[in-house]
Amino acid sequence: MIKNFVSTYWKSMLVVLIITVLSVYPFSSGLNIPHFKFQDKLIHTFMYVALAFFLWYDTYSACNPKSGGRLLLSIILLFPTIYGGFIEIIQDLFFPPRTAEWLDWAADIVGSVIGFMLALFLLRKKWKKTNY
Repeated sequence: MIKNFVSTYWKSMLVVLIITVLSVYPFSSGLNIPHFKFQDKLIHTFMYVALAFFLWYDTYSACNPKSGGRLLLSIILLFPTIYGGFIEIIQDLFFPPRTAEWLDWAADIVGSVIGFMLALFLLRKKWKKTNY
């Protein structure tokens, strides 16, 4: 069962790993990388677009909407939202100087919705053809 889960969701798990590392790594402010206002929020949005997209894609590859697939698709939208909030909390508690920010979590949620909708739009014809 675990082997099947890993073989199905390896792409999503890789994105979760990347997000986790990027979220807890103490980046040096001494780097001479150009910054702009709300750059951090844009990065959060893109990370969660990728997470929701790959969760949708992996689930699409593995499930049949007639056998609980719609519930799984709902979970796809909930997991990144809960995960984003969890990351914000652990940043604040265990990884100083990282801090929790409501706007970061909001960017995570926006990214999750965009990624979900993007996957739905790109894969819906194939989904309908193979499962209905």
